[in-house]
Amino acid sequence: FAYDGTDIIINVACPASPDSNELDILDACSNLVKKLLDKCVFAKSMFIQLSSGEADMMRSIDHPHRCYSVGKRFAETLCHEYHKQYGVDTRIVRLYNTYGKGMRLDYNRCQSKFINDAINNPFINVQGQALHIRTFTHIDDTVRGIDTIMEYGKAGETYELANPYPVSIAEFAQIVGKVSNKLVKFSGAYTDKDVIVPDISKLKALGWEAKVGLEEGVRRTISECIK
Repeated sequence: FAYDGTDIIINVACPASPDSNELDILDACSNLVKKLLDKCVFAKSMFIQLSSGEADMMRSIDHPHRCYSVGKRFAETLCHEYHKQYGVDTRIVRLYNTYGKGMRLDYNRCQSKFINDAINNPFINVQGQALHIRTFTHIDDTVRGIDTIMEYGKAGETYELANPYPVSIAEFAQIVGKVSNKLVKFSGAYTDKDVIVPDISKLKALGWEAKVGLEEGVRRTISECIK
């Protein structure tokens, strides 16, 4: 890649599925991010790091998604230090369960699994964790949010980008079932309720708001994935 004259670098690279190789996740969040930030120092480019709300989650060392949480947190720390020490215009965007056109249906994430079930299976299968509270953000809202942060955001800041209406995973599955006219089947042990509700006030202050409702977004996604 030629970085001379590059105005903005947006880093989206990181395996997100719990099935991904842990070393690949850690490498993407450390070595790759540092190399890109070094390029930004040279080219005086803005650096947009797509992170995750999971960066704030402290997980046990044997948790299947530990490396993702730790990796994203380390990548954010690199961004903050390059901004502080070298003046790089870094802007961190924490995403929350983005879904929509182009999503991989084989990823071990509930939004991917439920949409895949809606298209390819007779039931929407929910295995445990049905009480967890999450936000699900359509890709169109996500892209507009990133554009807003690039245009109006502040260097060195972290912005949380999410649909403002959290639902339980069970409720999300029911919406997918309603849109696809499929029954929802629950199995596995229920875990304690785990609530992740982002603070999108900083992004809203820049003029952004989510425009795609959950039911509408699921309907669009199923239709687009079938094509």
